[in-house]
Amino acid sequence: MAIATPTNPPSSPTLPIFSGRLLIRYRICLAYYYYTYHTNEPDLRYLPPHCTPDINREILVQRAWRMLEQAQKHIDMRLRKYVIINEISQATFHPHYILLAQIAILQAKLLLFFSRFVPGQDQASALLPTDRFVGQQRTKASTHWGQLYLAEKARLYAAADGDSERYACYAATQCWLHLMTAYADPTDLHLSAPLNSPNAQQGRVLSLQKCRDWAKTLRDHALISYADIGRRYYYQMKEKSGLPRHTSPDPFGPYDIERMPAIYEARGHDYDRLYQQFSQQFSTTGDDLWVWDMALLTVNPDYLPRLSPKHPKQTIYLFGTSACYLFFARGLYLLCSDRFTEFTDGQKREILPVEIRTDPRRQWDYKLNHATRLLNLAWAIAEEGCQIQRSSDHASNATSRLRITRPLSMGDRSNEYSSPEVNSVRDLYPHRINEIADLGKIFAATCLALRLYTVASEQHPSLVKDIQLLLNTLHGETHLTPIAQELIAGQPRYNGHLAHHFTRIKRILLDFIGHSATSPEQQSRIELTRPVDKATSELGNIIAQHRQTLLQKIFSTILYPYP
Repeated sequence: MAIATPTNPPSSPTLPIFSGRLLIRYRICLAYYYYTYHTNEPDLRYLPPHCTPDINREILVQRAWRMLEQAQKHIDMRLRKYVIINEISQATFHPHYILLAQIAILQAKLLLFFSRFVPGQDQASALLPTDRFVGQQRTKASTHWGQLYLAEKARLYAAADGDSERYACYAATQCWLHLMTAYADPTDLHLSAPLNSPNAQQGRVLSLQKCRDWAKTLRDHALISYADIGRRYYYQMKEKSGLPRHTSPDPFGPYDIERMPAIYEARGHDYDRLYQQFSQQFSTTGDDLWVWDMALLTVNPDYLPRLSPKHPKQTIYLFGTSACYLFFARGLYLLCSDRFTEFTDGQKREILPVEIRTDPRRQWDYKLNHATRLLNLAWAIAEEGCQIQRSSDHASNATSRLRITRPLSMGDRSNEYSSPEVNSVRDLYPHRINEIADLGKIFAATCLALRLYTVASEQHPSLVKDIQLLLNTLHGETHLTPIAQELIAGQPRYNGHLAHHFTRIKRILLDFIGHSATSPEQQSRIELTRPVDKATSELGNIIAQHRQTLLQKIFSTILYPYP
């Protein structure tokens, strides 16, 4: 394998390539570009290679898949070269398994968001072991089984590399893929056997309960694997915090990052009281202080079952940008499960407050409120925080340094959704993890929509306003200042490749809000015509049914956004 040098004349020598890692990385990067490219991009300079301005999403997905297949072939070729020289051990050194994991996880995303566009029967090389077809169309069962198969490959490759942070992220991703599958129609999970199989009449069936059980196990795996990483990030933040804000910022490449203020750790009711106290103090004196709710940002390892010999003995801290994957998995699992608390299978169990144990409506409100807070943390961490501006010393210099500041207050964000947990981490990470930033908002809004059935009618207007604020900030357009747009090459918004998904999901949620406007009347009618015990039980069943219907619609739209 060789690549021609760019020099003339044509008779110039070629440059031999042995490893091929750069070629593999290039193809993975190009596949991501095909995957995320916004088809309405007005600037043709950013058109993907070998594409015309009228390119559509189907062709982009197919080319992304083809690039990943080419990357896989280069990995196989690289492995064969090391076998020939009898150095197999070097072939599987880092980054061999990471490259395989990156290919598998991107294939899983393509199958998740654009299953109908992924190459199928007409291209034999694109077939997965789970693929079954009706004509040229991939079946729903093969879509569900295929994305779980690819996510499992990615997780195991990350484990083989020994990258615990990547493993935790992939395990969390696999968790919410199982949750989506758990809300599918059971008939869509029956994978028929291949026609040439001796047991062609049997096939394979994936039960909904098994999907939920696997989701819980994968969530626990992700938390346990993240323990050491999260603790290290926590100590780094504690070390860097508490210095005067007016002192010189921390340099990081071409950026000057404002120092972190002092941190105050609290839990539960103490957090609520202290957050209000310090928020008022900030508004009057301007003193900076970060108040963290450690009940949300940490996990007691005794709440988790012992899944490995190396079970954490100390508190698990969920810090670092990758923690957004874990918060998303935690929040979505709590929303989708039939339990009212997160952790029920460890040495210790979370306990519901005494005053709500006999009231299903308050139990559901407790559950949905906690899930909302977890999902809020997911998108607030994933969304790029801070504000960026040119350094005042070099404002007119095109090559000047950029200054990243941490406002710590809503300021000009008054038209955006706000909550204590969001404000506590919003300006912590000047980094964006694209899809979680918007998916977290969608499912946080879903929790708020379901709370319309659990709270008093007086609270409905504020809930509806919060839902609308969350949905209006999808794609992160409100954060794109002129300097930020300049740094991302004029990109008008994030997640443009999922615009069709988000438009349909917003319509689903807004329709749900409209239909739930009569819920207080329905609830009062139930309470007046039923004994207390039966009324509260019936309300719990109504909420569960609404959750089932709403989540099925959203998950189905994510999988099949195009008619």
